[in-house]
Amino acid sequence: MAAPHIPSHKSRLRRASAAFLVIAMVGVGSACSPSAAPATVLPTPSAGAATPGPGAASPTGPSAVDSAAVLDAFRAFIQTEQSFHLTADAKLTIAGQSVEMDIAEDVSGGDEKGTVDIRGRRISVHFAVVIVDGKAYVKLVNRKWQSIDIDTSSSNPLGDLEVDGLKPIDIVKVNGVTAHHFRADDPKALDPDTITGNAVTSLKLKSALFDIYVDADGKPLTAILTFSGRGKFQGKSSPIEATIRYDFSRFGVPVEIEPPI
Repeated sequence: MAAPHIPSHKSRLRRASAAFLVIAMVGVGSACSPSAAPATVLPTPSAGAATPGPGAASPTGPSAVDSAAVLDAFRAFIQTEQSFHLTADAKLTIAGQSVEMDIAEDVSGGDEKGTVDIRGRRISVHFAVVIVDGKAYVKLVNRKWQSIDIDTSSSNPLGDLEVDGLKPIDIVKVNGVTAHHFRADDPKALDPDTITGNAVTSLKLKSALFDIYVDADGKPLTAILTFSGRGKFQGKSSPIEATIRYDFSRFGVPVEIEPPI
């Protein structure tokens, strides 16, 4: 399998999706309630657009210049606290157990609020999450809000991304928008501790691949992370494979996030 690229700047943006992954796995172990999780609608390259692949040639000439400019704009984006909407569709296989998660959240600087849907064998859980100043609050269906004493400073897929390590692959259409496709494919470039938060510990990557699609202004549209390796889940060392797709939107839209209790 495979996954992304990461090491430098640690912005507060990083807390978003990893925190949700951590809390999501806590939710799996703490409660199960019937819930119809909404299907995630994923953007795809427009008809006729090139399909990115490992062997796709990097742009040359003017395209290479364009890619460098887009990377600079993207670097500026991730190094600045931003507000945006994030959805994630995660599929994990841990010791043969399949778990799917749909995440939808609003991010404002280092604060987030959103919902998580988890599905697995005999599991269907829906809950809301608010993260403010590094503290997490969760509300399961038909229950009161409660605070969770848990480290939420793990990873948004953008937070620790080493932009200089991204390689230009192609230029495609994503939902009708021209997007520069960049890729990181070296597991050593990824900090394993920032992939799944505390849901999986002692993670050692065997393979990793991170593809991200960025518009001409440097705003991320979609990112796809796949990886395989081995780590501890619920205290037991197990083989792990995962694919996570992130979609970004509503850039700059003001979001008010307050502690629910």
